[in-house]
Amino acid sequence: MSTKQAIRGFKRLTFFPIEKNTTTEYEVGEAISINDVQEMTKEDIKTEKQIYADDGIYLNLVDWSGQKISITVAEMDLEKMSTLGFGEYSQESKEFKHNPQGANKEFAVSFACEKVDGTYRMFKFYDFAITEVKESAIKTKGDSGDIQPYVITGTFKRRAKDGSYSVIKDDADLTWLNTIEADPPLEMSVTNGKSKKQVESV
Repeated sequence: MSTKQAIRGFKRLTFFPIEKNTTTEYEVGEAISINDVQEMTKEDIKTEKQIYADDGIYLNLVDWSGQKISITVAEMDLEKMSTLGFGEYSQESKEFKHNPQGANKEFAVSFACEKVDGTYRMFKFYDFAITEVKESAIKTKGDSGDIQPYVITGTFKRRAKDGSYSVIKDDADLTWLNTIEADPPLEMSVTNGKSKKQVESV
């Protein structure tokens, strides 16, 4: 008997600071929870070129390089803004020296989307380059009671080591989100268009 699989939630957003991201090494640091998440939007970053022949489209070439991401959160404390690379926070004075340009920090990302059947669709992205963290707007308090959330923007892209972009899993066990693997499963590793398992067997 089939169950409903529609996604209706978004939670457990976690950033892992990338400490090594080269063609030979990939390593992340301790998890940073991003609380009070509300929404994530994605926009493909790609260029397309159409090749014509016989008065029609012969080939449609697409160069896909990642996704532009916007994450809306209900609140953002100053210390966490510092952790994300957008200034320096003093525990002693409680002051935050803001750097709106940021420090070009990169993070692995994991999060869960609840499904109608009560289980989760879980995501891990290997490389998120943050470009901006700011208030969505600042306006006077009105009758609606709306808040002014923060927006984290950046780009999901492939990691340097093996070109891995993301991995997705359907399950009820959220502990899968607690770690980021340095290497994808063997059957998911790709070399020249073939999996490692296929390459090794040739």
